[in-house]
Amino acid sequence: MRISYSSLDTYKTCPLKYKFQEIDKIRAPKNIEAVFGGVVHSALKYMFERSPLYPTLDQILDFFRNAWEEKTASFNMEEEKDKIKAYYDEGLVIIKRFYNNNHPWNFNVIDLESRFQAEIEDEKTGEKHILAGIIDRVDKNHEDNIYEIIDYKTQKRMPSKDMIDQDLQMSIYHLGLLKRWPQLSPNQIKLSFYYLKHGEKMTTSRSPEQIEKTKKTIIKTVNEIEERKANNFDFPPYPSALCDWCGYRQMCPMWKHLYESKYAKLDDDQIKKVAEEYFELKKQNEANNDRLDELKSIIYGFMDDKKIERVFAEQGYLTRNTREQYSYDLEKIKEILKPIDKWEEILEADEKKLDKILSSLPDDARQKILSLRSSKKITTLTASKKKLLKEDSEE
Repeated sequence: MRISYSSLDTYKTCPLKYKFQEIDKIRAPKNIEAVFGGVVHSALKYMFERSPLYPTLDQILDFFRNAWEEKTASFNMEEEKDKIKAYYDEGLVIIKRFYNNNHPWNFNVIDLESRFQAEIEDEKTGEKHILAGIIDRVDKNHEDNIYEIIDYKTQKRMPSKDMIDQDLQMSIYHLGLLKRWPQLSPNQIKLSFYYLKHGEKMTTSRSPEQIEKTKKTIIKTVNEIEERKANNFDFPPYPSALCDWCGYRQMCPMWKHLYESKYAKLDDDQIKKVAEEYFELKKQNEANNDRLDELKSIIYGFMDDKKIERVFAEQGYLTRNTREQYSYDLEKIKEILKPIDKWEEILEADEKKLDKILSSLPDDARQKILSLRSSKKITTLTASKKKLLKEDSEE
């Protein structure tokens, strides 16, 4: 399997988005935030290209302007005019500040947008996977013979140092650089995120033990993806604040009904009334539980028919959540855990405690326990009283 950090991150963020993007190969239109990040990255790459002289600040700004006009030409200028101009102005500020603080002739840049491929092997199955990616920039300090991987970030939030030290992206880049230049030792590489909106650089490193842990994390995720594909498992949507920037919203079962409401009134008024009544009954006492169950059945039937997982009403939206609940044959599991001194940790037959310690067990014990596990799907309906985005709620 061929995988990248970006696809791993997509799967972790939302398995359904991963399916749309990586398996179904559905191209989503880029939003203005993605275009902004791409154009800024291109301008900074141009800044460090010496052919034969480094470009001046004015030339870099001209490069940014031209690239910006080209990449935003397809956007609706009337609807997004203010947002496009705000990002454009911010891009100019970022580039000017970065140039003034990082004159290109002061750095020994040895590669830009460096592509890598690293082969990692599943020790259990012997199956090999290709890890691919692109590193924004690689510098070399001749004095201490240290190679620095630099990744530009245009996000607003700066993470903590602890998050940087555990970041999967930089672990993958470290692994990729070692594969590309195997003569390097791990301690010759340092890893830096440059947060452009703040003008701050945060640096970390990775030990050989951390790199091995990274490989195991990647293999575990790849195996989970392949198991879902092979067994026709669902790739469920994980709704979050990131949905506001997702290009697949109109086909996502969590958002599809909202967009259908604008263009196709297929029983829409009826289901909205059902959803509204559901909200009203939620305010009353337990005497209404029977009616709530009836409404759930109507709503679930509508969801099944429409192949969606969320319906929208004026007061908010209703989300169907399905999860697996596991149960174990605890008498047989006691025989497995007793010899390895783990049974005391889950005394009183607590299955939640057992779930928590699973990842810390030896592989053979974990596999035996999993073979004794059974599951059932638990479905709940969550009511969210949240205001919709202005552009979504307007008809």
